[in-house]
Amino acid sequence: MLLQFQKPVKKQYRKDLSQKGVKFISYIPENAWLVKLYGDKEEIISEDKVRSLIPYKPSYKIDPKIGDKIKSKSIIKVKVNLFELSPKVKRGLKKIWHNQEESWKEKHRNKNI
Repeated sequence: MLLQFQKPVKKQYRKDLSQKGVKFISYIPENAWLVKLYGDKEEIISEDKVRSLIPYKPSYKIDPKIGDKIKSKSIIKVKVNLFELSPKVKRGLKKIWHNQEESWKEKHRNKNI
């Protein structure tokens, strides 16, 4: 969920909301937070300091500029935020990353010959 406040809020207020079932994941500019909600949505929305509480859509997760870079076949740097992964999933992702990195290195080594 995406939780946006009317204005910046103090840490204590976020702690109070945590007691009501809001788990703060990461800050998003303009007074918003990516959150997981375990409490009553209506109770959180009724808070005076809350501007909105909306679903965090998958399309929000990818910067639109990435599509342009892919089309131009440019090398892009991507930051990936992962949440609460099991050790098994973490190991699998590291293995995939390692394999992709090795494949990329091999591909570019062959071009330099």
